[in-house]
Amino acid sequence: MAVMTREAMALHAELEAAILTEVEALGVKRFSKASVVRPFLDRCSQATLYRWTNEILAAGKPGQHAIRRAREAADARALVSLDPVTEVLEAVKDRLPAVIRIEDVGAGGTTRGVIARLEHVMSDVEMLVKHAKTADGAVRNARLLLVALTELRRCLETSVRIYQAMKEVDHVDQLHAAILGEIRKESPEVAERILRRMEDIATQWGG
Repeated sequence: MAVMTREAMALHAELEAAILTEVEALGVKRFSKASVVRPFLDRCSQATLYRWTNEILAAGKPGQHAIRRAREAADARALVSLDPVTEVLEAVKDRLPAVIRIEDVGAGGTTRGVIARLEHVMSDVEMLVKHAKTADGAVRNARLLLVALTELRRCLETSVRIYQAMKEVDHVDQLHAAILGEIRKESPEVAERILRRMEDIATQWGG
């Protein structure tokens, strides 16, 4: 094996630092050799850079680095927190995707308020349907009846969408609860690693 020059050793150290930073942010499985090697291509051959990268990965340094940083973060949190895992859980909650609920987009203030307003609208529409007919059920005002029935259909479609949205929100809430429940079972070090991963995902999503 050829002895590396001082310049080559410095470049190797830079590459290793870049790999550790990338693995810490993305994890070993999502780590991209190409993205790390690319900035160094004007200073060294691609074959050499990939060989060095493979050697660094094979030595297990990136994984050890990620574990060490998580342990350091857990130790630092333990110094200022009586329950570091719970504190991590709160931080993870802040980084989970926000659930858009009916009350966030409706004018009723709450889900119950939105549904109550929809029921009121449907009651008014049903009155129009009744008004468009005679006492014996014959059509008295065909145009009014058509408009009222169209609006009634829209109200029913909205009711179905609200029901589906409520189910989806409930499913997401259950998923969030399951994630947080599993994190609570882990050690502070593992919780810190999960938090770091969540922070990276939130950054990628623009959160």
